[in-house]
Amino acid sequence: MRKWGFVAVAIAIAGCAGLSPPALADDDEPGAGAHGADRDKAVETENIFGFTAGSDTGDANGKGLSAEATPRIGKRIGAYRALDTKTEFGFGVTDDFNMSFSALGDCHRIRNVPEFDDVGGRCAFNGFGTQVRWRFLDRSKGPFGLTLQLEPSFASRIDGGSGLAGRGVGAENKLIFDRELVPGVLFGAVNLLYDVARFRERNALASERGGRPGVSAALAVQVAPKVLLGAEARYQRTYEGLSLSRYSGDAFFVGPTLFAQSGNVWLSAAWNVQVAGREAVNRPERAAAIVEASNATADALAAALAAGEEPPAPVAPDLPLRHRRLNLKDFERHQVKLKVGFDF
Repeated sequence: MRKWGFVAVAIAIAGCAGLSPPALADDDEPGAGAHGADRDKAVETENIFGFTAGSDTGDANGKGLSAEATPRIGKRIGAYRALDTKTEFGFGVTDDFNMSFSALGDCHRIRNVPEFDDVGGRCAFNGFGTQVRWRFLDRSKGPFGLTLQLEPSFASRIDGGSGLAGRGVGAENKLIFDRELVPGVLFGAVNLLYDVARFRERNALASERGGRPGVSAALAVQVAPKVLLGAEARYQRTYEGLSLSRYSGDAFFVGPTLFAQSGNVWLSAAWNVQVAGREAVNRPERAAAIVEASNATADALAAALAAGEEPPAPVAPDLPLRHRRLNLKDFERHQVKLKVGFDF
């Protein structure tokens, strides 16, 4: 995780040192880059890729309101339903830097899921969040867009995975690259992901810490004015603790995206399905199973010798599965993102 942090910091320093686009002369057209001012203003890429973010940061003094819902559905066994909500107000500080503040909500309904406590249809306020987006390269003036997005959250009251009450903090961070691959038609983006969280359940003595580095990529095609269809793929790994030393599992998601805008109102939607994943082997549990099988074999052999019988076959250890087709312990089978916004 520290390696990912060093990468983000290094690129941020490089941007401050001179990667920011040069100031325009008074007689230059704003946004008159590789594709022209009108085309650049036609599509703002920040929200067109679904879970993957675009690099555009809007205009200085621009403002907007948005509401976001993220349902997460499905574990290997039992019934699992979770819903994350966010109501956000954002504003542009400069053309290359914007901020937003948000109120967060959380709902869970969990029944008969192994390693999870049952939670009966509980919804609650889940803290506050803020987001900063700092653009170092404008895609209309350079080979690609480059933006650093930091999104910390505070005073969380519900754990997003288990649905249990407690206290926590976290941050979802992205290093965003995007490019207009075919002018006015095809857009592409790549995000480097680095999420961290710390949560202490109610009455627990210690906090649980975790990290999720990953990468996502997306394409979006403008099929009508301000209407884009696309697809994205995301890969994430999860670790116990705030380091990369204790691997817990990974997951790979793919799915379609949709973006539509009419005037100042816009809608973004994405549906991601987990198509591959792996749960890490629980080594202490595996070692205990081997020891138990060895003891059972020794006991059976001693009993057979005492009775003058043939030695029995060794007892096979009941080992935890090394690999599963999906990782439904750390991630869900389906993740959906719906977001509607109004710019003014």
